[in-house]
Amino acid sequence: PMFTDPDFADFTQYIGMASLGASDEEVKRLATNYWFSVEFGLLWESGEIRGYGAGVLSSFGELMHATSPTNSKIEIRPFDPFAACHQDYPITKLQPVYFAASSLADAKAKMKTYADQVDRPFHVKYIPETECMVTDKKVFSRPVGLKFTPVYPEMQELLL
Repeated sequence: PMFTDPDFADFTQYIGMASLGASDEEVKRLATNYWFSVEFGLLWESGEIRGYGAGVLSSFGELMHATSPTNSKIEIRPFDPFAACHQDYPITKLQPVYFAASSLADAKAKMKTYADQVDRPFHVKYIPETECMVTDKKVFSRPVGLKFTPVYPEMQELLL
């Protein structure tokens, strides 16, 4: 159901597109952002913490742990992809640190800013009207496989 929310769908698309052509180190940072948002993301709503990440919502214990106003065993930080990407996390126990956004729209805007700075040899943009992705260079995967649509001169302004 979360993917029906346009802000959430765009948010996850930014992560996926930023990973294309990125180094292993950049992909690891993107995956860590994914962990602290899509999996264990929190939102502030009317002054209270709410879970939206799949890992939070799929576990009653994790949800209570993350959203209890009296839980002093956790730290809730404002969502910042530039900070979250460096945060360590356990995969087999309740999370000690969470990141909370003020809204999905705010999280999306911050993720776009982060994704736009990911260093990679080409840039990708999704064109909803044609339902395709375009790149600013000819790109081919190696040794076999997926070919990205190159940017044609008339589409160059769409990348701006």
